[in-house]
Amino acid sequence: MSFCSFIATNHEMPEVETKPKTITVKETIELEVKPYELVPWGKKDPNAQILFVANVNDLLK
Repeated sequence: MSFCSFIATNHEMPEVETKPKTITVKETIELEVKPYELVPWGKKDPNAQILFVANVNDLLK
């Protein structure tokens, strides 16, 4: 399953520098990260790789 969001604006937006890392679903569960409501962690392969950003502030400037 994929999920995409697009933002449109009439003004220039700054580029965002993030510190994402790739971890497994199992590691995400161990970090006690809340899953997306429509796809709980239990329905995913525990060895599946996901892109993870630990701090939402890494996405904001």
